[in-house]
Formats: sequence, structure tokens, C-alpha cells
Amino acid sequence: MADGRQPDHAGLQAVPQHDAPEVVPVQSSHPGPPLERHSSMGSPEVLTPYQQQEKAAQEYYAQQDTRPHYVGGPPPGYQSTAGQADVQTADARRERKVCGLKHNVFLTVLATVIVVFLAAVLGGVLGTVLNKSGPNNQPSPTSNGSIPSNTSSPATPPPVTAYQNSGISLLVPAHSSDELPAFYFYFQNAEGAIIEDAYNSTMMHVSSNSTLLVAGGAANGTPIAATSWFSNSHTTRQVFFLDSSGNVMTSNTTGSQPWSTPYNVLTGDSVDPSTNALAVCSATAAQNTGLDGVRVYYGSGSCPGTTSSECIREVGMDFFESTQPIWHMWATFPGSDVKSGVACAVSNNVNHLYLRNNTNNGSIQQWQWSYTDQYENGDAFWSMTTTGPSNMTNGSDIAAVNDGSNTDYIFYQTATGQVERALCYGSAIGNFMPLETASVGTKLTAAYINYSGIVVYQKPLNGSLSYDMVTRSGQEVGTGLVV
Repeated sequence: MADGRQPDHAGLQAVPQHDAPEVVPVQSSHPGPPLERHSSMGSPEVLTPYQQQEKAAQEYYAQQDTRPHYVGGPPPGYQSTAGQADVQTADARRERKVCGLKHNVFLTVLATVIVVFLAAVLGGVLGTVLNKSGPNNQPSPTSNGSIPSNTSSPATPPPVTAYQNSGISLLVPAHSSDELPAFYFYFQNAEGAIIEDAYNSTMMHVSSNSTLLVAGGAANGTPIAATSWFSNSHTTRQVFFLDSSGNVMTSNTTGSQPWSTPYNVLTGDSVDPSTNALAVCSATAAQNTGLDGVRVYYGSGSCPGTTSSECIREVGMDFFESTQPIWHMWATFPGSDVKSGVACAVSNNVNHLYLRNNTNNGSIQQWQWSYTDQYENGDAFWSMTTTGPSNMTNGSDIAAVNDGSNTDYIFYQTATGQVERALCYGSAIGNFMPLETASVGTKLTAAYINYSGIVVYQKPLNGSLSYDMVTRSGQEVGTGLVV
């Protein structure tokens, strides 16, 4: 373990910037295995989009099911005649005429007229349907460039395809609402634009047309990080990405409002051109009791105050400081691998930061920062608490999410291209579980949904995106393509 006050470049240490506290070693213990948790999902589900409705850009309201339904019993307007007596009077037995015609003749004429009328109506309807299905009647793109699906068709849409090794990010809204989907998904398409899709975790269907978040300017293959917080009765979504000039850019929206113009959060720094590292965490604790702001981690092309030429750095802002965001350059982590990923997860007011140590056999390391110690005790410091597996390949991304019960799900890629899941509970990283094989260098993103950790990655060759859902006990409860 490294001590932040006395740099030891044989290992990884965090270097404080400005008022950031120092790093001290922390002894770790190894608790027993986690308790088994059963998923509420009975069988694997396919990640499929909602029926898409054409509507104005930036609307994210869940669509109600408006499909017709049928009930048992006779059609309306019909009455049963069962059990009625066949009673006829003398007058009824007489030969009856209608409009001067014998009764049977009148019925024949009437039936002929009805058949001719129905044939004309049916011909008109079929002609309209066939004309609409012709090659010159394809659906028109919406204002944001997406093409709405035919809501009457039950066919499964094609899978989502993304830029090769595109950044991807899952986001669960900080506040649940009938007007918000269960989670959002961000990716970069083949044209370099950053796209937002909205999903429902039960139906696994996209709930609205794809939204164009950033049309241009993002670096090809940029990592993407997203976060959400709830304040003043509004749920805000904020997305971070790298531009082609080496800046960490951000844009945000509240509810269904338009996305803000992206801006740079860095001061006097730029990212390493080949970095895969970008992560964000946020929280809205009461002032001076916990994290009440945003913390971003990225692969920097510099590492001030150290002999390292590059390292993971921290930039952040606090909501209570100003009505407008003021971003501060805070801690650095010399010896960290900027070519690989970085991830963070906040649990019980403690930030868990995961990165790959570039000087210690490529092991995953967890660093912790206590916001309780920072705001209430005044003695917070970054401390390396545990070291994980060394089979994480050089250049692999990292994704992490907390289950709300003090367990982190950690995902990374091995040298064989296989995505692997590990758990961190207490101060130990273990319970390794191999998943599917992904494209080498794929970006990873994770969320906690339906009592399971879900990870999304890119498949080899065709650029399609896939997901795996796995419980804490290691049960794989869902896998498939993102569509």
C-alpha cells in the first residue's frame, strides 16, 4: 500500500491538489462470502425497444399500451335466442311482401346490394394499405434524425450498432417517476454523434425515439460517463465525453428540457490522447454531511507534483458552492494506467474508486474517500484499501456499480477478450465470474437493476451491443442484444 504523504513510485498513490487530503495505508480484512440473493426475474429477457412514437425531441414520457383488446362472449348488439318458443300466428304464416316484392325476393336483392357494397369498401382499403407499403412510402426521419418504428408491427427492431469501441453508459435516474423510464443508455453512433435511448427494465423496450445529444465534436471512440441527481423536485441527467481537442466536455438536461450546450470542465489540463478512462459519481447529501456535488475521473496527459507523465486525475464541483458550477482540479493518482478504464461507486457516503495500477502487475485497485470524514471530521484522505485480480488486460475498461447493500459489482476484460465480473464487499475483491467474449478494447458500463448487476459491452466484428445480467450469487438471469 502507498502513503500519499511520502510518494513511493514503486506503487500507486494519490497526490492531493489544493486542499485534498493525503493518502495513508489502510489495513484490510477478508470477510466471508456474500449471502446468496435470488433474482426476481424468472427467466432471461431480451433488451428490446419500446414501440417508438413520433413526437417532439426531448420528450421522455412512458407510452401507455393503446392496443385493442377483446373479451369473451357474443359481440355487442347481439342477443341470445336460446330456449325461445317457435310461435307463429296465422298472420305470420301468410305470405308477406316488402316494398311490393315477395319476402324471399326482397331478401335476395338486399343481399346482392350488401355484397357489392362490401366488395367496394374492401377494395379501397386494400389499395390504401398496399400503396402505403410500397418503396416510396418509407417512414420519414424525425427532427432529431431518428426513424420512428411502425407501432402496429410486432417485429423486433434491429440491434443497436455503435462506433467501434464506442463509449457507452447506463444511467438509472436518481428519482423514479411515471414520467421517466427505468434507465437511459448513451452511445456514439457510426457518424460520431452521441445518442440517448430510454429503456424500461421490465419490458426491456426503448420508450422513445433516439435523442441526438451531441451532433459533432466528440472524439471518435470517446468514453462516455453519465450521472443523475434529484434536487428541487427535478431529476437532472448529466453526460461527460471527450472532444477532439483533449477536453472533458459535459452537457445536462432536467426532465424533458433541451440538452445544454457542452462545455469543458478542465482547467489547465487535457486528456491523454489514448485514454479509456472516464467516470463520474454524484450525490445530493445535506451540506457539510456528505457528497453534495459531482466528481469526475479521467485519464490525464499530465500528473503535476509527481514524476509521472500521465495519470488518473479528479475534477469536481459542489452544488452548495454556487448557483453556477465551479470546477476544481483535485487529486492525482500517479502510477495509474490511463490507457485502461476507471470507475467509481458511492456507498454509505464513501467513494470507491477502481483503476488499474500500471506499476504493480496491472492489478485492479480500490481507493476510498470518506465524505463523512471530510465534512464532519475534517480528516479525510484517499486510501488504497484493497487490490484485486491481475488478469485484467492492459487497455481494458472498468465498470462498477453498488447494489445498495455494501457490495460493488466490478466488470473488466481479460487478455482472452472475456468480460469478467468480480465483487467487492468489505475490503476484499473476489467471487470472479467469467461472462461473454467481447470485442477487444470494448467500453463497459454497468447498472444495478432487478436485483442484478447488468453490464453492456460491444460484440466482435459487427459493432452490435450486448448485455449480461447476473446476480450476486452468480446466477446469469438475462443476456441478449441491445435493440
